[in-house]
Amino acid sequence: MYHRRDIPERDIYTVLGHSLSSPTRTHPLQSPTASPTTSTSTAIPTKSLKNCNVEGIPADYLVSNILDMRYAYDALSCQLKCMYMSRCESYSWQMPVSEDSNNCVFYSTLIDGVRKVTASNISGIFFSDKYPSDKSNFCYGSTEL
Repeated sequence: MYHRRDIPERDIYTVLGHSLSSPTRTHPLQSPTASPTTSTSTAIPTKSLKNCNVEGIPADYLVSNILDMRYAYDALSCQLKCMYMSRCESYSWQMPVSEDSNNCVFYSTLIDGVRKVTASNISGIFFSDKYPSDKSNFCYGSTEL
């Protein structure tokens, strides 16, 4: 077993330097060396809205409103999991390190565009509201709109 403090590259919130008061998860560890996986997903961002597919780092307020963290194969899968979680208002997704990583995070608050997310084009973490500003219920799809 590992704890997120032991292998910081396995957990986005440890890497980002957030306090340990945020939710903690432990998982069995196959190998002591984490290596990114590749995805053959067809999920693509389908909209250019201020609250869809925002790359960045979560602000402390957003971190304090985490509902749950789970594994998701791609952004589309993460989006779908949020849809079925009634209290989920927004979610973030990053490429999974392994199938036991919690790369899909659900929040009980909106991301408010960039208000609760510090913009970064190198974080690899993408945030979206469950109900974007166009009044739909999706940010990702399998084909461009």
